[in-house]
Amino acid sequence: MTTVWYAPEGLASHELLSLHGKVLVHDNPREMEFLLANVKIKRLGTDLDRALAGRPHMLLRDHPDMTWVRWPLREEDFWMTGRITEAPIRNRRWRRHGRSS
Repeated sequence: MTTVWYAPEGLASHELLSLHGKVLVHDNPREMEFLLANVKIKRLGTDLDRALAGRPHMLLRDHPDMTWVRWPLREEDFWMTGRITEAPIRNRRWRRHGRSS
């Protein structure tokens, strides 16, 4: 099976997002969409060199801010319970003591 690659694209700039000149790429658009807010996910196809016109690339899992993430993503890594309502971390809502809002 051939891997299809995806990259995040800035909503305002329409540029592929990169770190130190390396375009971020990942093989699962849903995981990328979940982890990166306010970006459009662009399908690059199977040939990265051709799609990126020779620009260097970095796998999303190799990004320094993604070192804590287990791949493939696991639901239990992103859900919290207790004083925080059960919601993904990036969408969490805080409760007042003894009352839910």
